[in-house]
Amino acid sequence: MDKKVVYALLAVAVAVAAGLSLLLLKQAAPPGSVQQPQPSCQPTSLVYVYLDEAQKNLGDTITSNFKVVLQQYGINIVNVPVCYLPASSLPEKLRVYPALLLKGNISALEQLVVGEVGGYKVLNPGVSAYMASSAGASPVFTYQSEAIIVNSTAPFTGIRAGEDDMRRILSQLSLSNVSRITYVTPSSVSFTLTRLPAIVFKSDYNLSKGYAFIKPLGNGYYTFREDVSGRVLEYFGVQVYEIRTPPPSYLAREGVPVGSSSLTLYILEDYHCPFCAKLMASLGDTFTRLAKSGSLKVVLVDLIVHPEVAEMHALAKCVYNKTGDGYLYFNLSRKLYDKLNQGVSTTLEDLSSIASTYTGKALIDECLKQVNAGAEHVRSLSQKLISDGYTGTPTLIFWNPEKGKGLVVPGCLDINACMTQGQLDEVLSWLKS
Repeated sequence: MDKKVVYALLAVAVAVAAGLSLLLLKQAAPPGSVQQPQPSCQPTSLVYVYLDEAQKNLGDTITSNFKVVLQQYGINIVNVPVCYLPASSLPEKLRVYPALLLKGNISALEQLVVGEVGGYKVLNPGVSAYMASSAGASPVFTYQSEAIIVNSTAPFTGIRAGEDDMRRILSQLSLSNVSRITYVTPSSVSFTLTRLPAIVFKSDYNLSKGYAFIKPLGNGYYTFREDVSGRVLEYFGVQVYEIRTPPPSYLAREGVPVGSSSLTLYILEDYHCPFCAKLMASLGDTFTRLAKSGSLKVVLVDLIVHPEVAEMHALAKCVYNKTGDGYLYFNLSRKLYDKLNQGVSTTLEDLSSIASTYTGKALIDECLKQVNAGAEHVRSLSQKLISDGYTGTPTLIFWNPEKGKGLVVPGCLDINACMTQGQLDEVLSWLKS
């Protein structure tokens, strides 16, 4: 993981408040005009704190770049003087060096202030680390931590990354020196985790202080905020993860079910999703058999990735609402996926023709009158799913309320079948264990 990506990942939420989010996902800003550092800090100043001579020499580049970043998003501090301070001149050490601080009041930057030391306002350490890295410096972290990987027992959830690489990345992400990584089971920890595997830090320093991307678990333990954790684990090769709290309740309300088992599979689908089509070709008959036998409830949920299918989803949902027949809805979806597997990009007319052979033309004509309103609802649901972190199709969400555990599979486990019969059997066996 490139250092710029690391710090952009963690600085982005802070930057949103300052209007910088887009820039933090780009390359580093070009150097601005260089000002000579002031021998003493003016009443209103940008303060650059350095640890050694090498960091001091990069001060002009780092502070100028920071001003350019701010200016591009409407915050003009170009004429604010810069003063340099050695780290030894402050009464306590900072979390990251070099560090950006403020003296006086700059209202536009107050949202980045996370503390105060020696009469100076400390800016978010993630911003300081990012700006330093952008200028080619390696930020120095002054506090220690230990990383603890809490593994899942679920299939397909293993981390696939080397320990040295993990320790380096976790140090950058936590803004601390990770001394070692240990691996434990969920039963060996005293804190509650809702998602596994999980990355936990143990430190004598409050790693969440002034740093919104890390949250405390209690007794000196910390973890990443869930959205950040997902991205980090994804980089470490974890595509599938265990959940220990139920999926959002609106999935059951908005989805179309077949079967009546408490063991549930939610399939987030899009009618033009080629891997959804592969999934149904591979396991559609199995899903039907398990649903009819009472072994599994399958719930189809709209997640629009291809905008042109919104009206098709709305029509299929209208047919379900008028007939109450979940298996009819399931079969309509499968018919569309059959065509997609044959290379046909299906349309609303295709679905109307298919559905009318089951229901008659009158019902379809009535539903077509409601398609536009239905499509708006489908789009709104999709936006809600995306905001909750479900961004692609297919996404498979398994949940067993009797065991209090589930599994989320964003995407496919197999390039050809999406998920094989053997893989499904392995997941279901674990869910019941």
